[in-house]
Amino acid sequence: MSDNKDTKDSNNILKVKCDSADYELEVWKRLWASRDFELQHFWQRSIFLTAFLVLGFTAYGSFQGVFLGKFFENKIVLDSKEFVICNLISIFLCCVNAVLSMLWIMMTKGSKNAYEVYENALESILIPYALKRANVKLNSSNVSKSPCILKLNAYRYSVSKINIFLGVFSLFIFSLLGGFHFVLMLECSVNSIAIAAVVVFIVDFILFCFLKEKLTGGKN
Repeated sequence: MSDNKDTKDSNNILKVKCDSADYELEVWKRLWASRDFELQHFWQRSIFLTAFLVLGFTAYGSFQGVFLGKFFENKIVLDSKEFVICNLISIFLCCVNAVLSMLWIMMTKGSKNAYEVYENALESILIPYALKRANVKLNSSNVSKSPCILKLNAYRYSVSKINIFLGVFSLFIFSLLGGFHFVLMLECSVNSIAIAAVVVFIVDFILFCFLKEKLTGGKN
């Protein structure tokens, strides 16, 4: 009787271990699928938002081409209303592109946060059950690497961080251009439209703060 009981207990333990292993394998597969899904849609969202950024750059560049052409042809005088209006339109385009750049940064950081959660969960499963049992050491020191951008060797640059930096760079450029047009307007004698530009900046800042609060965290 004792031997039968021990055998039965051993079978139950093995069954529990098998069920646990199957469950962990299923969790591991689901985490991989979720991670791949997030990574795939990250690039799709990037392409979608890139189209709007390209349109923003194109709109600003095209308008500046027309504006500067008329200015150098003396069709627009420095202290005229037309000059102020052109700068006001330029500031508006800079604000739109700045908001798009902010959305790019938030989208990239949000996607990076999502797939890093999946990767950390995968590592927590992989390390104790694969690396420790098989005594495998991940070592890439024998791979030829170089941080020099003029060499063709690989290096451990973060593509997601580069994407975030692109958004920061775009935001910096359009903030600088918007400030430049704002200073140009302050040099003019048409103060009423210059005041309107200040209102545009304030509204843009409030809109961004409201948008950032709505898009940060939350269950929805």
